[in-house]
Amino acid sequence: MWFHLQLLWFEDPSYLQLMWFQNCLVCSLKRLCLQFATDTVALAKLFELFSTTIECVVLNACYSEVQASAIAKHIPYVIGMNKEIGDKAAVKFATGFYNALGAGEGVKFAYKLGCNVIQLDGIPEHLTPVLIKKQ
Repeated sequence: MWFHLQLLWFEDPSYLQLMWFQNCLVCSLKRLCLQFATDTVALAKLFELFSTTIECVVLNACYSEVQASAIAKHIPYVIGMNKEIGDKAAVKFATGFYNALGAGEGVKFAYKLGCNVIQLDGIPEHLTPVLIKKQ
């Protein structure tokens, strides 16, 4: 199966979030459009090309831990989901994570805060996001 990858160019793309919407993978990174197979190796090789500019990739799709591990061979921090994650939990994680980054905190702190925000809201999915450091 093929997905459309939309890449949006920013001046300094240090953080990247991938989102799957109705068979589309939306990626916030430079102004570029590509199509690629959802092959894990191919996805990892794509991020290898951007490894000098990206610090963190967030895969908010369910069961994306395998892809996150492959991408982490090239990117310092990658967050994937180890099982299905509900919309409410995903939004809570993103809220905590991006608020921490916006406040100047590092990726590890932002990840922990994102998980904690899920837990504080009483959602039992706070262990679903997984932070993987470059191998």
